[in-house]
Amino acid sequence: MLEITNLQTGFQNKKDKTILLESINFQVAKGELCIILGRNGTGKTTLLRTIAGLHPALNGEVIIESKNSEKQYSKKMAVVTTERFRLSYFSVEDVIALGRHPHTGYFGKLEESDKTIIQKSIELTNVNSLIHKPLGELSDGEYQKVMIARALAQDTPLLLLDEPTAHLDLVNRIAIFQLLKKISSKNNKAVLCTTHEVELALQTADKIVLLDGQGKAHIGTPTDLIEQGHIENAYAAEGIYFDKKLKQFLVL
Repeated sequence: MLEITNLQTGFQNKKDKTILLESINFQVAKGELCIILGRNGTGKTTLLRTIAGLHPALNGEVIIESKNSEKQYSKKMAVVTTERFRLSYFSVEDVIALGRHPHTGYFGKLEESDKTIIQKSIELTNVNSLIHKPLGELSDGEYQKVMIARALAQDTPLLLLDEPTAHLDLVNRIAIFQLLKKISSKNNKAVLCTTHEVELALQTADKIVLLDGQGKAHIGTPTDLIEQGHIENAYAAEGIYFDKKLKQFLVL
């Protein structure tokens, strides 16, 4: 589904180049939840934005199903960023319907097939009770579900999310990860997201891309990365202990 080949990420201007990832290779298949982990400054968001085409790659390739033009990307992947939607007076239903934009004609008219996809997205994210509310009146947890519903309405095989649980409480963080797992496994979509929620990622991810902050990444199942000591090493700090059996960080 998604194939990353020798991808080098970072920043470049006329004089200087800052490399965050030297060369990374991995794939995300349909039905798979892949989570990018790493401490602050390791380049998680830059990697996701590079894959999404929102930031230029320094080298390498990003292939979605097959090589596609930029115009085709909106039908291949949907992106949920941390940026807030500015039209706060829009109703939830109208915001979700905007996800159909790549598929509608010049005048943006919704056909019955579009309305069916929109309704399925509403039901999957369980935001039925919110559809008539203005976006600006939603809680952070409700807002995030609506943004995911809008991305689902785009009906793409690949879903990218940057920090989908930022600013959410524990209950809503768990709910979002449960939803992403459901979207990937039950709806056969490839889902790739960044997060700081290490323990939730270890419980839900099929694959983890762990950035070490030294330009490299460790890639594998949660069990692989735990047993190989990569999780413990990546977050090593004084006064913190990682329990491999519990898959939790404990305070000494």
